[in-house]
Amino acid sequence: MLKKNSISATCCFFISCLLCLYAADAGAEENPLRISNVSLDKKTFSPDKDSKVTISYKLSGDAAVTVNIYDESDRRVRTLGSHVKTAAGFCSAEWDGKDDEGKFLPSGAYIYTLEAIGDKGEKAKYDPADQTGGILLEIRKPVLDTEKGEISYVLPKAGMVRIRAGIKEGPHLRTLIDWTPREAG
Repeated sequence: MLKKNSISATCCFFISCLLCLYAADAGAEENPLRISNVSLDKKTFSPDKDSKVTISYKLSGDAAVTVNIYDESDRRVRTLGSHVKTAAGFCSAEWDGKDDEGKFLPSGAYIYTLEAIGDKGEKAKYDPADQTGGILLEIRKPVLDTEKGEISYVLPKAGMVRIRAGIKEGPHLRTLIDWTPREAG
């Protein structure tokens, strides 16, 4: 059963979505070092004192691994070990929601990258932005209820949602939701 997300609104509306996280294989076939099977143990995560998220992945060979965390503005906020020697196989890194200075970060959308350098200098990288390329998702069943002042829609996949209100063929008046992560439904 699909769940609807609702917000208050007036005027005409525009909705666009950007897929945020997508796990897929990274690395070329000719490169013996690969990062694959990348996943998170949670779909959503709010940085706070009691919460952590685990990034799991598989390395095809021994490598020095660096995991970087970036905020919504693409600023690096945390490095989880820099060039840490890691054996081939299934591996993981845990993020506690803190920045490099040990301060808790606010709730928001965070992206992670994995970089590996093998013993022979071969390189592999996993970056969700390379996988999604800024794909716009088609929303389903957009409805503007002017009496209630609500917009509802169905999102086919989890993604970043931006909803702006404006006058048709005229100016953008207000941003109602600004690239906020939303679950599918």
